[in-house]
Amino acid sequence: MSALQVHTDNISKLCRFCGEVALTKKEKLQKLHPNLCSDYADKIQQVWGVNVLKDRSEQHPPCLCNGCRVRLYKPLKQNRPKRVSWYHHSNDCIHCEKVHTLSRGGRRKRSRSSGRPRAESHVSPSVTNKDSTCKSKQENISPPPPIQVVLVVPPAPPPVYLVQAPKPLNPVTANVNITPGSVRVDLEEKGPLSTDEDMAFTAMLRRKLEGQGSENKTFVAKTGGKPMKFTHTPQPQKTRCKKDQLQRLLQLMDVGQVRIPSGHFLGMKTSVNINWAKCDELRRWMRQYGIIVESEKVSRARAAQLLSDMEVVCENLPFTLKVDDETKVVLRPCAYLSSMKDALWDFLKRSKEAGTLTWHGDAIPANEVWVMVGGDHGGGSFKFLFEVLNKARPNAIDNSVVVCVFEAKDSRENLQLALSRFSKEIQEIQQEMWRCDGLEYSIKLFSVGDYAYLGMIYGISGANGNRPCLWCDITQEDMKRERDDQPLQLTPRTLETLATHHLQFVTVGRSRRQRAKHHHNAIASAMFPIPIDQTIVPALHISLGVFLKLYKLLETDVHTMDLRLQRYLQVVIQEDELDRNRIEEDQRLACLQPYIQAIDKAQAYETEAENLQDTIEENEDNLALMALDQNVEDREIAQAVFDEAVAIIDGLTEKRDNLLEQAAEILSKASIKKGKGPFASSLEPVLNQFNVYVQAYHSRSFVGNDVHKMLHDKPIEALTSAVDQAVNDVLEGHPGFPLSLIPNGKEVARKYDLLFKLFAKCHRAYAHSKPMGENDIDQLAMDIELFLQTYRDHSHVTSVKFHMLEHHVVPCIRRWGFGLGFMAEQGVEQIHSRFNTLGTSTSRIVDPIARLKSTMKTHLINVSPDHVGKAPKPVPRKKKV
Repeated sequence: MSALQVHTDNISKLCRFCGEVALTKKEKLQKLHPNLCSDYADKIQQVWGVNVLKDRSEQHPPCLCNGCRVRLYKPLKQNRPKRVSWYHHSNDCIHCEKVHTLSRGGRRKRSRSSGRPRAESHVSPSVTNKDSTCKSKQENISPPPPIQVVLVVPPAPPPVYLVQAPKPLNPVTANVNITPGSVRVDLEEKGPLSTDEDMAFTAMLRRKLEGQGSENKTFVAKTGGKPMKFTHTPQPQKTRCKKDQLQRLLQLMDVGQVRIPSGHFLGMKTSVNINWAKCDELRRWMRQYGIIVESEKVSRARAAQLLSDMEVVCENLPFTLKVDDETKVVLRPCAYLSSMKDALWDFLKRSKEAGTLTWHGDAIPANEVWVMVGGDHGGGSFKFLFEVLNKARPNAIDNSVVVCVFEAKDSRENLQLALSRFSKEIQEIQQEMWRCDGLEYSIKLFSVGDYAYLGMIYGISGANGNRPCLWCDITQEDMKRERDDQPLQLTPRTLETLATHHLQFVTVGRSRRQRAKHHHNAIASAMFPIPIDQTIVPALHISLGVFLKLYKLLETDVHTMDLRLQRYLQVVIQEDELDRNRIEEDQRLACLQPYIQAIDKAQAYETEAENLQDTIEENEDNLALMALDQNVEDREIAQAVFDEAVAIIDGLTEKRDNLLEQAAEILSKASIKKGKGPFASSLEPVLNQFNVYVQAYHSRSFVGNDVHKMLHDKPIEALTSAVDQAVNDVLEGHPGFPLSLIPNGKEVARKYDLLFKLFAKCHRAYAHSKPMGENDIDQLAMDIELFLQTYRDHSHVTSVKFHMLEHHVVPCIRRWGFGLGFMAEQGVEQIHSRFNTLGTSTSRIVDPIARLKSTMKTHLINVSPDHVGKAPKPVPRKKKV
């Protein structure tokens, strides 16, 4: 075999771009084939600017390694491979030598750094040619002569200009032939510099700078157009830059100051949430460091431009409030937009110009724009808002545009007072077309919110009525029955049927709430003309309600076990069959110590009552003898004695009953409360392990994030197994306790582990925001049916949330094609925290009307689609669940 053939065979084992092996040992064992450069020719030409189709087989390798193939598809800053030059074969060929070295195997020798380089200059003081064409095999090598740069100029070359590229080019193989001490450069060569060319350029650049003198480190290069200015700037160390150093560095760069673009300072103000006075202080502080920002006048003008089509009105309105358990009418501020339609058109136009509108891969019809309309009370105020669903994150807080806010409870009267002005506009929005760029889009509105809000908006009496469901006419009795015993066909509600039933309630029922059950609980007219089939089932509150119900059932069953242990202790303590010292020393039974002490107090009363009972029985025997004695001479005296004895017995009986009542009351007060027993108290620590805490309000409920955390297999198993573990720990230290608690604890853990996991599967299937196909929806329907069937085996369905889960979740998803997280009430719920935060910057405004109006304007600026300069969001930390 000839030397050229051996060279060609050697370089075929190397990568075309990084020069390493094309296939590793592991990849060879996996029987993988090398990646041919010709298969990726277009991508390589597009990204790296190399035409591999012009490569020479005797000079360039035909393959690339997997690392370079992966790097080829990475972003621009991460797809630059190691630069390798390929040369013709010679007697001492470095490519053949490398293949020979790799074939020997062994660990590769690491090159160690001599330390951190100094920061005097970017240009190396000396240049050595490390990538020579051939390696000399002689042991004693004299220092190479200085590199000479020889430019080979072809006849009549095209003009060459040094221009500043818009972005860094990627490596490309240059046709460069190297002899020791010289570099040959072809001026027609295109692409980035090779290693040798780069070293030559560094040497020439250093010579050019040294020729300018020690003080002048600047020179101008002619480019054929606008000249290019080169300045030698030392590389600074990563230390804190002082003010004078910063100013000196800016002077060297011919930059006297840094100017932040107009509008960005306003973005910082609204996102960081500071008032105008703090902005002035920050502006003065930045000015002393040479950082110039827009003036307050410019910021206010920019804010006015963002709100040009949104007129905010704020006034006092007579809201109904409860003050000291009395219903009163109080003037409270209410801020609202003068035109909801203009605000929606402006938001859509700005979103279109910003390029943030999306149709989610044709999941939304191309000629439609979906908009959610909803409200909720929280943080001391009620917010009414809209959200455009044609966004990448429709439930994001920056996509929630508040239309109306008032500081009062969300009663039916208050909602009618504040929101009735938008009823006509909502009708117009659904009838008109939004026009943009010559295209027309119809608007489809969806009504969202918690169930209490939806009930008031559509005029039904709520979840406690005889017909509590908003979507159908099912009764409370049918809702509690088994699925097979419920009506086969549930009559759906519509706006027309609601209007008819409300008219009957007014005319026939004379608007009396007691007669609402005879008129389908339609006690008021609907506030908004949004069809009921476009009202989204509140998935968040369904998950909250069902999870809370399951947790309370678990807590109740475990509390029953605590009461069994408590009754057992009462019996054995009264019979002195228990080692009380051992119980008092057990910290797990510390919650039973008050009850044990109460047993002693109650036992004293019971002992006294038993003594009285003996006296009563003795007196009753004597009374019976007196009644049987017929030899009494004076009947009147005998009758008086008999009556006195009866009165004594009655008094003793009353005293005995009082003592027993006191004993029972003492035991009742000292009885362990729900969730505080030795078994039930083991549940909350498990919740706390996953950063889940039971709220101290709203019937000890949970928040949405807590429910989402707990509805996974690991938290569920930890929660349910805690009961079994607590029973085993207690009985292990006290063998005399009833052993029947062990199988009871295992049964409780098994039952609720199954229930929680079945519901968790349903929750994960409907609570997301992704499109859903028919197969996924059918699977969800089967999962819900299995969960409810298992739940009915242990309890009864009494909540309207279980009914919505069973009958209305799947039809809603099937109709609109998305998980309920896409258009549910999460965005409405999280707006309260945003307003509470914004209120801190306006809290110093004395006038409540001006304060609420300023908060409303700040919010509208924050959510504007073309608002720039916002503070970046922090990188979330990775938390292990």
